[in-house]
Order: sequence, then structure tokens, then C-alpha cells
Amino acid sequence: MAGYNGYSMSNRAVDAYENGEKPYSKWTKTAVVEHIAEILDIDASDVILLKPFKSYLSLTSWHHTSKMYNKTDFYSVRFYMSDINLTENGKQTILNALNASLQRQVNKLSELDNIFNLENESIELSHRQAVRFDVTASLFNLDDIKLPFSFSYDSFTGDKDKKYFVKFRYNDYTKETAVEFKNRIYCGIREEILKSISSIENNINKIQEA
Repeated sequence: MAGYNGYSMSNRAVDAYENGEKPYSKWTKTAVVEHIAEILDIDASDVILLKPFKSYLSLTSWHHTSKMYNKTDFYSVRFYMSDINLTENGKQTILNALNASLQRQVNKLSELDNIFNLENESIELSHRQAVRFDVTASLFNLDDIKLPFSFSYDSFTGDKDKKYFVKFRYNDYTKETAVEFKNRIYCGIREEILKSISSIENNINKIQEA
């Protein structure tokens, strides 16, 4: 939001602080370590920097500050796992979280197979399932085939008990075309889950090798 927050800084500068950005002079080694620990969801005592702390700072924006409307550069912390060391406790904390996340993705695959049974005439997703499978309009961008169904799709910001579903009507179109469309939706969601699994497994390997 444009405008000024009293006489100290702009509203956008306030937003930048809330998003983890701040002027170069405001960053300390402790602040950098704590920020990295927050990102990794571990204790700050489990993070060991391998470079001078200012090496982890990257210019990301500028905002007006002070009653003189000075143009001030704001910096964020940027790092790769190779830039830091972790204590054994820190590694184990991250591995526990990653393994739990991996199991959730594996469970998604099983749930997906149950929902997208190609023998069913319709697919019905609850709000919870829609969020779990990250169902978005982009999954239904299938203009190259006729749409063999009555289709209801809403943004997932409303009533959490609402149902979002795709229902197929075989009397108007062939069953083969309907199954093709359903299969594309299934494959699209499944591909995203497999990408997540691969990413998590890569992160697990990086932590174990560190």
C-alpha cells in the first residue's frame, strides 16, 4: 500500500520489514543466522555460517525512509545449503520434517487413485481434497478435445464444505472421450505429486550428504 507510516518510513518499507527485508546496516550475524534457522524451521544454535554473514545478503528492493524521504536499499538473506553447516540435531530435525512431507505425498498418490477410478461416472473433490491436490484451473486447459461433461469449478476461497466436481454425461458424448479427459486430469495431478516427491527426495539426499 502506497503512503507513509508516520514520519519514519513508507508503508511499503514496513511491508518489506515484515517480509524479512531490511537495510544493510540493520543486519547482524545473529539476525542472519536466526533468519536462516526460521526458513529451515530449526533452532538458530543448529546453524553454522561458512562465510562472513554479509555474504548472505542480497539487494532485493528499495523504499523511502525517514521524514526526508530517503531512498534506502533493502536486503534479504539468500543462501544455498552448501553455504552453511548444520549440527547433527539440526540435520535430524530437517530430515524428520522432509520424511513426514514425503509420506504425505505418497499418501496423496493412493488417495488420487481412489478418487479417479475410471469406472466412476463422475469425480467429486471436497475443498480439503482440492487443496491437497493443488487443483487449479490450469489443469483443465484441454481445448483440443470436446468437453464431454457438465463442469462446475469455483475458486477454493469460499465455503470449505462446498464440493467441486466434474460430472460426465455419456449420452451426449462417447464414453471414450470422457475417459480421456478424466485421465488427463488424473495424469496432470499425478505428475505434480511425483515432482514434489522427487524434489523432497533430492533435498533429503542433500541433507544426508552434508
